[in-house]
Amino acid sequence: MEYVMAQHNTKISFKPGKSRTALTITHPNAAGIDIGSASHYVAVPEDPDDEPVREFASFTEM
Repeated sequence: MEYVMAQHNTKISFKPGKSRTALTITHPNAAGIDIGSASHYVAVPEDPDDEPVREFASFTEM
C-alpha cells in the first residue's frame, strides 16, 4: 500500500492495479466541528490561532 498526503494531489494505490486521486484542500481556512452529546469540539488551522482545537460543553436536558 502507498499513502501520500492530500496536499500533493497524487495517486494513492490501495490494491495492486487500483489507484485513486488524492484529496485536495479546497477551503484552507474552514473550521472543523465535531458535535457530541457531552461536548462540541471546534478546530481551525494552526496559523491564525495559538489554540487550534477548543472544547465547548453541551447543555442538553433529558
